[in-house]
Amino acid sequence: MVERNPFRFHNGRVARTIDELIACCREDKAAAAHHLARDDFELWFTYMGYDYLAEWTAAIREEPDMRIRVELFTSLSPVLVFLQKSRERRLSFLLVGRTGVGKSSTINYFLGAEIAPVGDHVPVTASVVSYDTEIYGVPVRVTDTPGLCDGAKKNGEYLLDTRAAVEEKGLDCCWFVSTLVENRVRVDEIEALHDLTVAFGLKIWDQMVVVLTHADMFQAADAYIDRLEKRSRVLRERIGTTLVECGASADEAHRIAAGVPFVGVTNEHERTPSGERWLGELFQTTLERMPPLGAGSLLMATAERLSFTDGAAPAAKGNGRGSGKKKDNGKAKSKAPPAPSRPVPAVWSPPAPRAVQAAPRSSALEVRPKPKPPVLVGEIVNSAPPAPHKPREGFHEVHTVKAQPAVTVHQQIYIDNRGRFDKTVNQHIHQAVGADVREPSKSVLAIARVLDKGVKLMKGAVKAVVGWFF
Repeated sequence: MVERNPFRFHNGRVARTIDELIACCREDKAAAAHHLARDDFELWFTYMGYDYLAEWTAAIREEPDMRIRVELFTSLSPVLVFLQKSRERRLSFLLVGRTGVGKSSTINYFLGAEIAPVGDHVPVTASVVSYDTEIYGVPVRVTDTPGLCDGAKKNGEYLLDTRAAVEEKGLDCCWFVSTLVENRVRVDEIEALHDLTVAFGLKIWDQMVVVLTHADMFQAADAYIDRLEKRSRVLRERIGTTLVECGASADEAHRIAAGVPFVGVTNEHERTPSGERWLGELFQTTLERMPPLGAGSLLMATAERLSFTDGAAPAAKGNGRGSGKKKDNGKAKSKAPPAPSRPVPAVWSPPAPRAVQAAPRSSALEVRPKPKPPVLVGEIVNSAPPAPHKPREGFHEVHTVKAQPAVTVHQQIYIDNRGRFDKTVNQHIHQAVGADVREPSKSVLAIARVLDKGVKLMKGAVKAVVGWFF
């Protein structure tokens, strides 16, 4: 591995990583302003191979107010790094539930693409299957367990395959899918809850969401609400009992079971009988149960589909501080020259100062292009479970199936509670990078939507953020 040269500030401080550089800028904003004015950060990011950060820094330089420039760089650059890391990792879902309850159709609707095949109450697969695909540049794996709740004799081998499919790169969220029309918890579901806890430990319940399908079977709102409450209570009690049977204390089992969320859904309508948009509620609940990077991956995969019913982000308007007319100095700004062929010094230092002319501002936002459909590649690959889970005699191997090309289900996700969304995203970002951002539903999504689309649209995102907050 080639060791890259660190960045040396004009005051003598040295930063070897992006985190160190941003930390130095937060502590000494005068130094940050000095190097931002000279394009030093932009050149170093290009040298280090972080093109997206170089584009972001170039976009920030469009802002003539140096105070705002420094604030944008120090507050939102860590968010940009967080979202890029989230985009490069794999988003992983685990589905648990009986055949025919609607696992595949619900996850397809949720992610906005036909990923898992849908069968009409007939087992489509005979073993644990992982469906790999890519949605807006984010790798996605959905691991389906069609037989876990369909027969006790298969549970052992299914759990072995399930662990092999999700533990290599980690699990982001687990959905336990059941139906609202059942009055009691079935024996096979009880056994599945127990075996799932034994296989993954109590930690699996921190990432669990119970999805209750077939909400459309109840016409009246009162009947639906009553059934959702009763079904949730019965399942919650069963979960607590299962946790005690698996070694948890009574207090711990009560705390974990009380924290598990239940969401009623229907794949037939946009709203449940009570009038709620179930897709937005399921999205918000799933986001809350994920680890920070998993939440970032979900945001990157769905940013183009998110809408807010209590006041959307500002449209393409002026930022309120200019005349709204676009200026043109007649000259295109040249890019940084290529790196010299001579040996690079042990500590990277910025080039000599040069005259910098602030680029003219424009209050018009760039119009986002129509989102591209997910890239789906058809291929079937059989691979053995990774160590330490070696295949045993009579056990199925894990089948990783890349999703076949299919019609995109580009259903808009309406978030009814912007405040709840902002709080959730801010908690994840604070845990990941130790920083808070203002109104993530605006700033974070503005960055997420243009992260892979180039500096031109990145400038539009920066102008939007400036118009909202400064």
